[in-house]
Amino acid sequence: GTDLPPEYGDTRPARSTAIVAAAAACVEGWRALGHAKARVAGQDIVADHPASTISSLVRLDAGPRVRFGPLQTSGNQRLRDRRLAALAGFPTGRVFSPDEISLVEERLRRTGIFRTVSLTEEDDVSADGSLGFNLVGYGCTTCIGNSGPLPEKVSKAVNEGDLVAVSVLSGNRNFE
Repeated sequence: GTDLPPEYGDTRPARSTAIVAAAAACVEGWRALGHAKARVAGQDIVADHPASTISSLVRLDAGPRVRFGPLQTSGNQRLRDRRLAALAGFPTGRVFSPDEISLVEERLRRTGIFRTVSLTEEDDVSADGSLGFNLVGYGCTTCIGNSGPLPEKVSKAVNEGDLVAVSVLSGNRNFE
């Protein structure tokens, strides 16, 4: 039971944005049921301009129902990956759910370690039916252990490419 957008349906004005919104709602409906790799597999759209109608057939590929796989982390130097996954309450082994992803991101933001959290799924489902995730957290560089000189490879690219490197400093309450 996916709820389609109200602008999509019989007797509605023919708008392609309504078809796109309906297809996205269907994909999200499958994702909510654990099919993380659901996607639009094809579409046939025929516009009848004199009648102001659009006939649309959107084919979906739900993909397999998957479980949360391992959590890979980056952007963090001070916390061990296993401790970070525990703080996040990452649901390894449970059926995929977009709501769980939001909860993990919120838990990590609430720790105060990261201001911004990005949790992305890997491109492919593993042979055991699990889907790995990558976590990148951004916050105070000192707090997460990323302060100090640039890595040699980055420094070399800046110098050789005649690039201008910029740093943004903020007024953090931890510094007087």
